[in-house]
Amino acid sequence: MTRASLLRLLVCLSLTAFAKAEAPPAGLRILSAGHSFHVWMPGLLIETAKNAGITGHTQVGLSSIGGSRTIQHWDAQGDKQKIKPVLMEGKADVLTLSPIFLPDAGIENFVKLGLEHNPKLRITVQEFWMTFDDGSLWGKPLNGKVIDRDTKTMPDLHAAHDGYFKSMDDHVRELNAKYAKDKPAVFVVPVVPVGQAVMALCDLIIQGQSVALGFQTDTTRITTLKLNNDHSALRFPNLPSVQQAGHGIDYMIHHLLSHSDAEDYLKVNQFFMEQLAYLGRKLAAIQEGSRTLLDNTMIMHCSSMMVGAKHNNDELPVIVLGGAAGRLKGGRVID
Repeated sequence: MTRASLLRLLVCLSLTAFAKAEAPPAGLRILSAGHSFHVWMPGLLIETAKNAGITGHTQVGLSSIGGSRTIQHWDAQGDKQKIKPVLMEGKADVLTLSPIFLPDAGIENFVKLGLEHNPKLRITVQEFWMTFDDGSLWGKPLNGKVIDRDTKTMPDLHAAHDGYFKSMDDHVRELNAKYAKDKPAVFVVPVVPVGQAVMALCDLIIQGQSVALGFQTDTTRITTLKLNNDHSALRFPNLPSVQQAGHGIDYMIHHLLSHSDAEDYLKVNQFFMEQLAYLGRKLAAIQEGSRTLLDNTMIMHCSSMMVGAKHNNDELPVIVLGGAAGRLKGGRVID
């Protein structure tokens, strides 16, 4: 999922509460300062507000500096200073910031200045996520080091990120205690937990839910998922062997295993079918209007051969799941 799609998902979820209201809320004047993982947000927010029927939403200023910390936007001079003049004229309702590292004095500087000229101002602080999922690599050259993100587990990611998330939460909590002490029920400076959203997305992908998530968020409506290929060298140490008790099915690559047509090959095929069933259950659990996401989807599961040992393709196994938005009738075997 792209960053743009993720933001659309988060914003759409936040606007869900407005659906029951008789009229959408009034638009706000938005002022933004950030790096390249933040400055594309205003355009998406404008589009979202328009689609939600919110009028009066305005982007009143934007300071964009690649790879920046908030203090760089505070220190900007002359025509490059896009934020301070707007705040000093009290012409913003919301200021969005995107620091990377802490400490960052620019955050409190903008909070103090903004509230002096508009006590109702709200300042959002967008957290980040670890470069290469490793805090020791922040702001440092790789020098030829190869990063393999696919080896990261969720405990690995939490070990790298949780301390950073806590430091951001603690800093924002301190700012609220200092500048909103007369408004105990109000968060003048809330955190936008983008980094934690990325972590949640990684968890779903690790769980194998990327296809369902892509459909659910309308990021895509067409997906090709290749579980294996004809000359695959995959091994399956995660599957207990029937033929070699006490071991996984990793003594032979899948291509050769398919020629054996024995108990372990059957177990591998059952594993693949379980993945298909898992996807089907996930889609069936997501409601889309009066139907489920599975009702609105067509999944075709197939193989390029009938029996690997024979290399025959005159009769291929094909399974079709879903209703294709009412176009398909299930529960049938067609020969």
